[in-house]
Amino acid sequence: MLLKLFVIVLEYCFGAFFFSRGFLLTRHTLQLKSACYEVQHPVIANVASGCWVPASYRRSILVVVDALRYDFIAQQPYSKQIYHNRFRKVQALLANETQHSMLFNFVADPPTTTLQRLKGLTTGSLPTFVDAGDNFAGSAIEEDNIIDQMITQGKRVVFMGDDTWLSLFPHKFTRARAFPSFDVQDLHGVDNGVLKHLYDEIKSNDWDLLIAHFLGVDHCGHKYGPSHPEMARKLSEMDDMIKNVTEVMSPDTVLFVFGDHGMTQTGDHGGDSQEELDAALFAYSTSVLHTEAQNIRCNTAQLSLLPTLAMLLGIPIPFSNLGAFIPELFTDSSIRLQAARVNVYQVSFLTISITKKDEQRLSVMEMAMLRRNIGISKLKRTLNETVIRYMETYLRNFHDTMLTERLSPLLKIFNALEPDELTVDKSIEIINRVGAVFVDCWAKYHLGWILLGILAILKTILSSLVLIRSQGSFGGGRAVLLKSVSFCLYLWATLARNESIPPVVGITLGIEITMHVHRLLTNLLATDKLFEMIDVLALIILMLHAVAVFSNSYIVNDDLVVQYLLKTLFVLLFVDAVRHFRWVSSVNPTRRKAHGRSKYSFSHLFSVFNTLPCILVMSLISSLCLLRLSALFRRCREEIPKCSMSFFLLPFGSIFDGQQRLIRATVAFVSLLTLYLVPWRHLRELGCIQDGSVKLLALKTAIQCVSVSVFFSWCYCWLVELYPKLLDSVVILFFPRVCYGMFMLFLITFLIDPLLVHSIALRGKRDTPFSSKYECTALTKAKQMQKAAGSGSSTVCVFGIRSMVVRSLLVFIWMLYFVLALLLGDGLCASVASLLLISVLFLKIRQTGASEFSGVVFSVELASHFFYAFGHQPTFTAIPWDAAFTGVPGNFKYMWIQAALVILNVSASCILVSISLPLIINWRKEGRGGETETVISPASQESSIDRDLFRCNMLFLTAIGVKLLLCTSACAMHRRHLMVWKIFAPKFVFEIVLFLASCIAILCQYALALRIEGHLTRFLRCVKTNSFHAFIN
Repeated sequence: MLLKLFVIVLEYCFGAFFFSRGFLLTRHTLQLKSACYEVQHPVIANVASGCWVPASYRRSILVVVDALRYDFIAQQPYSKQIYHNRFRKVQALLANETQHSMLFNFVADPPTTTLQRLKGLTTGSLPTFVDAGDNFAGSAIEEDNIIDQMITQGKRVVFMGDDTWLSLFPHKFTRARAFPSFDVQDLHGVDNGVLKHLYDEIKSNDWDLLIAHFLGVDHCGHKYGPSHPEMARKLSEMDDMIKNVTEVMSPDTVLFVFGDHGMTQTGDHGGDSQEELDAALFAYSTSVLHTEAQNIRCNTAQLSLLPTLAMLLGIPIPFSNLGAFIPELFTDSSIRLQAARVNVYQVSFLTISITKKDEQRLSVMEMAMLRRNIGISKLKRTLNETVIRYMETYLRNFHDTMLTERLSPLLKIFNALEPDELTVDKSIEIINRVGAVFVDCWAKYHLGWILLGILAILKTILSSLVLIRSQGSFGGGRAVLLKSVSFCLYLWATLARNESIPPVVGITLGIEITMHVHRLLTNLLATDKLFEMIDVLALIILMLHAVAVFSNSYIVNDDLVVQYLLKTLFVLLFVDAVRHFRWVSSVNPTRRKAHGRSKYSFSHLFSVFNTLPCILVMSLISSLCLLRLSALFRRCREEIPKCSMSFFLLPFGSIFDGQQRLIRATVAFVSLLTLYLVPWRHLRELGCIQDGSVKLLALKTAIQCVSVSVFFSWCYCWLVELYPKLLDSVVILFFPRVCYGMFMLFLITFLIDPLLVHSIALRGKRDTPFSSKYECTALTKAKQMQKAAGSGSSTVCVFGIRSMVVRSLLVFIWMLYFVLALLLGDGLCASVASLLLISVLFLKIRQTGASEFSGVVFSVELASHFFYAFGHQPTFTAIPWDAAFTGVPGNFKYMWIQAALVILNVSASCILVSISLPLIINWRKEGRGGETETVISPASQESSIDRDLFRCNMLFLTAIGVKLLLCTSACAMHRRHLMVWKIFAPKFVFEIVLFLASCIAILCQYALALRIEGHLTRFLRCVKTNSFHAFIN
């Protein structure tokens, strides 16, 4: 059964991989380089000091202040925000030296991750959506870039700061002083290292380009958010740095200080909100920088910096550049016009080279003629021919019916333009429009792989349904042979990158889908009763939620949608439980009393209401209230303007209200106490933790150590965020590592012997001690049966057989709750406790009624709801990077561990729900298993648990598989939608991550359950071998 479950999971993974290959494509880079000899314009005779245009400066300083948002440095006279008006010295330069300084709103291009922004700033090209995933695994840039051009021209480049530059440009710098950049807890390490060497380097004369990358502002935003006193201090420090640099730089040097991106109000970045895109660019020179009357220009694109810097230094513009230069920084009008025309040439030749990849290729001689001695009239004709050829190539590759509408404005400009009309403004307009066409073209999809991925997921769903209906059988020999063939084709498609693969694999999938549909229809027609009413209603709710992904508005408000659907489903389950209770009471009146009093009542929660109807009503009301309260932990999206985020989601140090701090700390403590007491009380009533064995002693010690370590870890973090001077790198890592270590010790012990059963020998008339109401009832009945049997020999009463899976898994889940609560943080501990309580209340309702399928659907929706209730959103700005540093230093060697911690944080709800699935089928057995039985067959016990749990897991996989299928279909349908990369694509990426996390959790849970079964079988055989007359409960 485990192998079959693994096969189904693997098939889902293949389908998701095929769809991703077609939907998330990256653009192909060109390895061509710009050369100094390519352009020789006759506009200016003296070009000895430069390459394509005369150089205006001999040297340049690039200071990157990571996450320097525009409003941080721009004057905000009426603002009271703590991060505004901190650059007073820069403002003085802008006011007093108007011809020597300029400030721009430096608009970035998404994704706003540091590595992708550095690629764009140094190459002038635009990264695609998928490139955001490379932010923590950067590889060397192979495209033409400003660093390579400087080196080619014999110039020297010196770097200091963020070590990301070394991964992009290995062995390229004359000198490099790099500092580890991934530790967001370190606000000063990188900045202090740069400041230590920056001023001495500026004073030296053995460099032509100096790059300094500061990280303190970005790290402060990640740790505290912008609204924190530490941010004000860091911004003031950057203000002092800029002023000091302007005082020591020489007149032949130009300074550019800029941010690679901005940040949100929570300090995050990676998306495309206005706060993330608006960075700042400050330019300064002790010589005349510009002659404009106004020194503040509204906006300039980040791509504009590269051609501007290249032509100011007199080097060729890197080949892949799509940016238009900044004309205000060229004081000479003739040089400015020449720069504009050179910029247009560079962009036009980039277009020509991309069309070379098609069948219509230019010969080497034609290219050489175009690249040498090009005149303005030739330039215009070249642009016309280029765009026409590009249009033909685009049509042939993409078959886009909207192409004419997209290119018609650009063609009109080209056709109406006379040679002398190629002014600076016209040049910039042409470059921007050509760049827009390129950006649109790079969103290329492969429909074959997309359809293959959707078909593979659909086929896997049908295979799952066949397994569910046929009790775990794939079918006859033909079905097994066809599945083997499809797996071979899957492997072939994965390893080989051949465009003819999708049709071949698609035909095989079509045959298999037809066979599955035929078998399902035959099975359904032969069944008298297909579904219960509660199953039909649960299926409707599941499909409504799955279909909602086709609307971008529903995706934006998915947290509210799933909350409403979950409440509806809970009410339906309550009605079904009440109906079932009344039916049982009417059919069997003798059991009314048994049902009227709950043997395992929630006496610790509702001591007064001890009857089953009252417990059901209180469970419903409590669950609805908890679901409503969990909305307090909702993280806001930028698409919802009037949303206000709870202080539970803010860094503790960013909460300045003392009352809110006290509330948050108190709620965290009470929630942690709830996580400890609720499972402890239930296990104690079941008699699971009363045995004095070494195993149970170690278990109790591990759980207590973990809970205490989590609390102390939070307490120390609170103190550090309020008083940063108390920070000790050893102490802050100690408590989380104790938690991880105790969990691993518990896991090893648990895997060695997972059974939580113990036995008590009944010897004659001696009283046998008991420690719980559960043991008291069972032992009393066991003694009565022993007396009735007239057995004079010793009798062993064994506890925990019937509820064995519940007992063992509950302890494992209990420990897992604490570990994930540690990763989620103190602010979300109340939400974690809410998930635990809702799960317990749901299982209590299921003890009376509800079918297996409706319980699985509830679990799926519960996981979706608490994904949002745990402070997540399917956007890249909401990724919880803080989890990567919980018990792990920022500059840890094995970055995959940090990635795993982030994934565990994001998928915490799915993991907890998936691990808890066996409780759905075993809780009712545990609740009704009060009778003491004489014999339980090991084979029947193992077969029953294995079969029921396999069916439950398959239902869960099918339900989340349906959601994945419709999500991929929505992305395929809306691939040309305006919001595809902003809403649909991130939703797909997060859906894949949550799906894979759920699959891994299910496989681990099923393997653990099988191991528990194996130990149980050996235990029962041992009891039988020793010839005890055993009463097994």
